[in-house]
Amino acid sequence: MILLFKSLRLLIHFWTEKNSPCVDISSMEKCHLECYLKEIKRQNFTCQLPYLPKSKEKNCLANNAACNYSKQITKIAWDVNPHYTCNCARECSKIIMLLLSEYFSYDFIALLCDIGGFLSFYTGISCIVIIESIFHTILKGYEIVIFYNTYKSRYAKHVIRKTEILWKKINKDKDINLPQLQSSSIVEKIVLICSFLSCCYFVYHRIVQYTEYPTNVTIKVSQDNYPKSIIDEKEKMMIHKKMNVNSVEDVDFLHLLDAPSKYANDTRRLWEATGDMENFQSTADLVSAFAATSVAIIKPRLGNMTYFDTVFGKCIKVESDQMEYHPSTALVVLVYQPTEIQKISYSIFLMKTEERINLKITDSHPHNVVMNIKLSKQMMCKMNTPTNPCVTFEQFSLCEENCFESKLMKENINCKLPFINSSHLPNCKTSIEAKKTSRSYLNIHLNIDTIRDCGCSPPFLEMNNWSHDFEAKRKTESHDFFVGEPRLTAEKNCPPVRLYVSSWLKEENILYEFFINSVEIKSTIDDAIKDEKN
Repeated sequence: MILLFKSLRLLIHFWTEKNSPCVDISSMEKCHLECYLKEIKRQNFTCQLPYLPKSKEKNCLANNAACNYSKQITKIAWDVNPHYTCNCARECSKIIMLLLSEYFSYDFIALLCDIGGFLSFYTGISCIVIIESIFHTILKGYEIVIFYNTYKSRYAKHVIRKTEILWKKINKDKDINLPQLQSSSIVEKIVLICSFLSCCYFVYHRIVQYTEYPTNVTIKVSQDNYPKSIIDEKEKMMIHKKMNVNSVEDVDFLHLLDAPSKYANDTRRLWEATGDMENFQSTADLVSAFAATSVAIIKPRLGNMTYFDTVFGKCIKVESDQMEYHPSTALVVLVYQPTEIQKISYSIFLMKTEERINLKITDSHPHNVVMNIKLSKQMMCKMNTPTNPCVTFEQFSLCEENCFESKLMKENINCKLPFINSSHLPNCKTSIEAKKTSRSYLNIHLNIDTIRDCGCSPPFLEMNNWSHDFEAKRKTESHDFFVGEPRLTAEKNCPPVRLYVSSWLKEENILYEFFINSVEIKSTIDDAIKDEKN
């Protein structure tokens, strides 16, 4: 599903006062980190989990020790408020979004000013004088042409010709005694020529600089909406007759296309089963009411619900209300438990366009993990220049779509899945065929750069979204508890750990953050097996 969060958050500056001081974000995060670590050390743990800063304690390798440690960490995270417990000051400002805009560093107005300055400095004339001279020359030539082309008698033309000859002769005799018309000295001529050449040289270089279209980038803080994101259930279903597993997360849901599954040879039915949203709102209300006692809850209200076929299954696309700025940590509760397929997990990714997801920003989370996800966004407004052309977003999307389609045809795909629009390909019948198609699709969308590989011109308005998170994944008996490289075994029904570590890490261009909170789904694997048998 996709939730469109429209944020009204801006760059907010707070006054620092004696009763309520504020500090920069680095100092605040450092104080929070020290506060939580201080509370953790007071518990006298004999071991630790790998996502915390290294200490003398060894990693908790036993199931009971790991669960006990997780339970205590969860209690500390919920009970400790660094502002009151450790007198940590609040931050003085919040940067929500950086808007990058290109502009010409040397435009036509600057070129015109430089040309006028060089002409005035080196030759003593201005652009206005040049324009006036050109205007008067054209006007005088026009008057002469009109005068001579006007019909006159033969006698009138003879008189005019004689008069002009006499006028020139008289003026020639008078010019001999005029001192201002005497020939200039050689030095003056050399100086005048050098000044004129210097003027031409500098004007030429300014014109060359202008034709290169140099640009600068301005950075300013702007108000913007939350980026579009989709959260769907990337099902990890089981084949209970072939594998001895305890969770439906252990098997790719494409295996359900094989017998004895009731979805065998029917991709459309399988995709429809992943999009069931019957009890979403009721479950979300229940979790929100439970969590609202300790944190500020931002409960999305669904609207304009539509379905969206993706490589991860059928997702549900909805819109939410605007979320105003809240001074305390806010929790966005997203609970998704379909009735037909149990034991779901989440796939979180952003929308690159209205129709296509950005597969490069994708993360999958088990159903019983609490995740702190930070989304960042930068907007780049580009200039359309001959040296670096750019096009409208619609033109770029069309070129991008044609690029992916042509690359996909070269992958020699033999069947299609619901998220592929093709009239000549049959539907995939088995998990092997479905996995091959899915693998080819992901390979194209993850490795192809349309600007580099297909020569598409970039859009003049480019929005870059990315996510960065600090996660602790906790699965069931057959999986490891891991964060990065360190690993340890966890016990079933171990309480989820709410991580505040990610809020301690300093990240640049952090726009906003929200917590994805998924609760333990109480249905067991036996229920899923019964559904399969029925």
